[in-house]
Amino acid sequence: DLIKPMNYYGYSIVRKNSKWGVLDKSLKLVVPLKFDMISQSLEVENYSFIAKNGNKYRILDKKANWTLKTE
Repeated sequence: DLIKPMNYYGYSIVRKNSKWGVLDKSLKLVVPLKFDMISQSLEVENYSFIAKNGNKYRILDKKANWTLKTE
């Protein structure tokens, strides 16, 4: 449905069937299309994305590794 422009680190946020994920520069899905929302973090130092599913959030670093989960 939607592919947002690639960020500085070579990742793009994508949406398909109302679920969000992240592609790397080789178009490999590095974050599965299962989240209600993913946004690029602009204020959290050293992190690239914030993902939401229901009322739970996850933070990903600039290499798309999970760094923090909230319950």
